[in-house]
Order: sequence, then structure tokens, then C-alpha cells
Amino acid sequence: MKIDFLKVFIKSTILFVLAVVIADKFLDYTGIKTIIYALSLAISIPLASLGIDYIKYCLREKHV
Repeated sequence: MKIDFLKVFIKSTILFVLAVVIADKFLDYTGIKTIIYALSLAISIPLASLGIDYIKYCLREKHV
């Protein structure tokens, strides 16, 4: 399984920026709370996506 790190980095960066905007504008988080919220989303979502892709890869390889 080949991991495209550039794709993961771009996805994480976009999610981080969106999470900062959401936390700042809509949730009224300030300071470190905003950064923690944004980092947690920017890290967990791409990792979950990679995990799902890995599971699909493993299932596809075993049944082919």
C-alpha cells in the first residue's frame, strides 16, 4: 500500500484552517483552546481516513 504523504499533508492543512475558523468564529473558543481543537481535528480525521483505506486495502488483497 502506497501512502501519498503530500495528499495527507494538504488534507490536514485544510482541516486545520477550517477548524481554526470554526472554533474562532462559531464556537467562540480563544487562545490555546482554539489550537487544541483544530489540531485534534486536523490529526484525527486524516489518520482515520488512512486507517479506513488500509482496511479496504487488506480486505481487497486477501480476496483477490
